[in-house]
Amino acid sequence: MKIEILTAGNQLVSAALNGVCQGMIVAALVGIGLRLIGRTNAATRHAVWFATLLLLVFIIPAHCLRDQIISDAQDRGAGLARLKAGILPPPRNSHTRRNASPGAE
Repeated sequence: MKIEILTAGNQLVSAALNGVCQGMIVAALVGIGLRLIGRTNAATRHAVWFATLLLLVFIIPAHCLRDQIISDAQDRGAGLARLKAGILPPPRNSHTRRNASPGAE
């Protein structure tokens, strides 16, 4: 249990740091883009900054999900490699029925 908590904490901190760095870059680019466009009405500026805010809010969960998907894929790949090497026994298929008749033993 302790290892999973450490792994989750590591992934969360990594996602937060990546999200903050990318968020600063996105906010700077949006600010520069709005300055280069020139005069825009307040509704347009508000819509652009609101969309930027939503993007920044979803960057950290996106990084967490990406890290989780990559970690799961690596775990499945390592398990498959061990299975091919003969270290792990093949998994038992619990969905197939052993006996054709319901009362037979």
